[in-house]
Amino acid sequence: MARALGAKHAISSGGEVLSEALGALALGGSLTKLGYSAGRQITIDVTDLIWKRASIKSFSLFAQPQILWSEAWKAIISLLNSGAIKPIVAKTFPLAEAADALRYLVEGRPFGRV
Repeated sequence: MARALGAKHAISSGGEVLSEALGALALGGSLTKLGYSAGRQITIDVTDLIWKRASIKSFSLFAQPQILWSEAWKAIISLLNSGAIKPIVAKTFPLAEAADALRYLVEGRPFGRV
């Protein structure tokens, strides 16, 4: 369905998701890469870039000014407090089991926060 829409801009977290998003772009579209939660290694079909005259960009919040961080967190907290968004939590652990939580995160590659 996304391929038929011809998105002018897409946002991806990496892995196969990035490749699929690139394939769904319209002519002259751009894709913004936000992290690598879906995987660090990717394979793309460069013809999706060349024939569509598309571009891939990256974004790092860490490289942004402090004021942008503050504004972003205010918006996020407001959305969380209102219930407009709810984070996906795969599993919770007590602090005493932090090592087990990290192991679960690395080995299990869960969908959602830990």
